[in-house]
Amino acid sequence: MTEVYIDSTFGANKHGYELYCVLIEYDLASLPLSYLLLDTRGIQEVGKRGSRLTEWFVGLRNAGLK
Repeated sequence: MTEVYIDSTFGANKHGYELYCVLIEYDLASLPLSYLLLDTRGIQEVGKRGSRLTEWFVGLRNAGLK
């Protein structure tokens, strides 16, 4: 069985970027599939984080991740 999950960090670097990672667990090992480094600090938009995450997930789906 292969599991897919997402991990994230907030404010873990000196610039305050958010880091997201899509990982799979396969054969008792965690393998990163994709990273997203996100900076939404200067964006004045409702749903700014959600819209960027959605674009990232759609891109992963279009690349074949189901």
